[in-house]
Amino acid sequence: MRLQLRRLGSRAATAAGAVLALSFAPALVPPPAVAAPGDGEAAVTLEGPQPTRYLDEYRKGKDQPEQGFGFLLKGKGHTQQVTVRIDTGGLSGVAEVSGLSKHCHRDGKERIECSYRAKESGTAVQPLEISTARGSEVRDRGKITVAATAGPDDAPVRRTTDLVVGVPRFEVSGKFDRERQQPGGKAQLRLSVRASGPVRAANGVGLTMEPKDGMLLSPLYRNCGATAETHEMTLCKLEGRAPDPGETAMVDRPVGFHVPRDILYTGFDHHAYAIGAPDDPDLNPRGSYRYERKRWHDWRDGKPDAPTLRLRPGKAAGLGPFRKHARLTVKVDNHLDVAALGTTVRGKEGETVEVPIRVRERWPDGNKASTNYVEYTYRFTAPKGTTVVGVPEDSGEPMCSLRDHRRTVHCPGNMDGEEIRLRIDREVPGAVGRVAIHHSDTYSARDPERANDTDSVPLRVSGVTTELRARRVAADALPWAVGSTALLVAAGAAYWFRRRAATG
Repeated sequence: MRLQLRRLGSRAATAAGAVLALSFAPALVPPPAVAAPGDGEAAVTLEGPQPTRYLDEYRKGKDQPEQGFGFLLKGKGHTQQVTVRIDTGGLSGVAEVSGLSKHCHRDGKERIECSYRAKESGTAVQPLEISTARGSEVRDRGKITVAATAGPDDAPVRRTTDLVVGVPRFEVSGKFDRERQQPGGKAQLRLSVRASGPVRAANGVGLTMEPKDGMLLSPLYRNCGATAETHEMTLCKLEGRAPDPGETAMVDRPVGFHVPRDILYTGFDHHAYAIGAPDDPDLNPRGSYRYERKRWHDWRDGKPDAPTLRLRPGKAAGLGPFRKHARLTVKVDNHLDVAALGTTVRGKEGETVEVPIRVRERWPDGNKASTNYVEYTYRFTAPKGTTVVGVPEDSGEPMCSLRDHRRTVHCPGNMDGEEIRLRIDREVPGAVGRVAIHHSDTYSARDPERANDTDSVPLRVSGVTTELRARRVAADALPWAVGSTALLVAAGAAYWFRRRAATG
């Protein structure tokens, strides 16, 4: 298994993998915005933005990366026309505003006004983008205030977000309780997070995870969300305080994952990040998570009797090294029967034929297997009297190597149906080639049936091609033609010498 996790940015937070976000905050989500005193009741609710946002450190001479600043507007009872006023006066020296939405305009130097239609189900908006101000320093703080109202008689709802220069840094360690997992059983994963940077994460810390091959979060914890169809994407918000720089915290219980029956190896890539940091996948209200939230078993709708995952201070003894990006390999106590299937090579002398690569992979119950997490080499040895003239290619590049004077082909595993091109040079009675599987020690199939790892490739020749027959006739006639020419040349030379002697 070779897995690779990509950084999730605020502008493209599509969460391409399973996300396990660890939050030490006392609540799973920011509390609903409270209506300010007024004559009427608020007709709109404001979900987000997060109470604290972190900006990349200012780097002299380099363009500062921009982050989308967005939130969710919800009309109460029906769709509402909403006015949003954003106060940017507290950003001086800390952050700069750019990329205004087409729904927004500046109302003075320190104020932005926007107009949106807020659906009852929620409308995701991104009024502006923010970036670190030039000359700012780590731990500088600013603030931005959002107020939304549906009319002059309605009470506005407000939310203030603190902006902090510098991104909290976290590392993660983890280990499965057992080295090998039972097919169809449950894998118990223990996790720990360590804060390694100078900036404290007020919102908590997240951990993105990308499980493969149908490893599903099980059970579905009360404070976790997962995609309804496959559970491949998971977002958990855990209770507890974010660790201060240098501190560690552990998940209070092993996180369980269901193990499919038909896998040999699988793995998890995981990455620790601060909630509210640029790589937080939940920052962008237009990202795939928020956009497709209706397809999630959201933690807000979690079953009250499901367990809750929490965090507590503690050391990660025996869990392995801390890394920002880490990978865990899961070995499943399973085996795969890999069989090399030979075939009879038929053709005429001088003919080029195509010999298919045939490999059969079966799980213990006999079902056809399809796995990328097994390594072996397929070797084809051509019968005597033949020569390999072509191997399978991918975009013009050979997928197999040729050895032993073009008589042996070495191909990687997981090939089936590709063809090797073989030229039949001559008939050799009883000629037999061979196909074989050579297993790797790193990701072995743990194949218990080694007798079918090899098979024969008989050669059956049925005549000669017209072109080869013509070449052979020409080759047979060549010595006679060369001898006759030599005699004629010698006779001519003798005649010339005699004439010269007679006239001299």
